[in-house]
Amino acid sequence: MAATPMPENPPGRPDPRPLLERPDLKPEDRRRIGRALIPVLGWGLAATALLGLLTLWHLIRRGRILRANLPPPKLIPPLEIDEKPDR
Repeated sequence: MAATPMPENPPGRPDPRPLLERPDLKPEDRRRIGRALIPVLGWGLAATALLGLLTLWHLIRRGRILRANLPPPKLIPPLEIDEKPDR
């Protein structure tokens, strides 16, 4: 069973195929696109890591502030446990 070719796109509509799978791209165009994506993905990874670190810093700082504002713990005497005779 032969694969049916994709119908032509109507004017004004973007091509539904992924960018690197378009048949009209030359190999050097694919390499240029790949090299252009590396910094974008790197910046995205760096921004995500920074956001995660800022979130951790904020939660730790907020926990310390909340703990500093709590009253001191109440002293509770330990429970006295009666020893049960062995059976």
